[in-house]
Amino acid sequence: MKKLAIASLFTLGLCTAHAQMYGELGYTTVNLKDSFAGQSLKASPNGLRGILGYDINSNLSAELMLGMSLGNATLKSNDPDVASTKVKVDRMWGVYLKPKMELAEGLEAFARLGFMDVKAKPIGATDVEPRSASGFSYGAGLSYALSKTTSLNLDYMHYGKKDQFTAKGFTAGIGFKF
Repeated sequence: MKKLAIASLFTLGLCTAHAQMYGELGYTTVNLKDSFAGQSLKASPNGLRGILGYDINSNLSAELMLGMSLGNATLKSNDPDVASTKVKVDRMWGVYLKPKMELAEGLEAFARLGFMDVKAKPIGATDVEPRSASGFSYGAGLSYALSKTTSLNLDYMHYGKKDQFTAKGFTAGIGFKF
């Protein structure tokens, strides 16, 4: 039993010695769209998105994504009563697998597949309900290594859809390996 415990600790040590943790911070614009009862609603609030990732191997990572609103956006609608309403991203979190491949030295293409929960909330409006979506999420992007520990990243994500409500957007950011 003691030998098994020592072997397990040694194997765990080898795995973590080769493990690579990383973080990313990005500026994102979340494009929100909804339609119901003849109304068409659109807004694009800005946000800050953070990722904490773990390289499982050179072609696959696991990630935790969190987002927060940096501001609000005016709702565009065919209904004049709600057209001036402000909306913001109230919460945004997800977990992903990130398959990736190197295209050229320092340039990497990747996809994200996972689960996301996103909620948009009106500010000061009583006739517009908060909307949310939870479920399958996906995206794709590019990462360019500036050094062994720093990269520039650009991606497009489909964060979620529920009924007619969708949340998607582009993010530009910087990544750090530690």
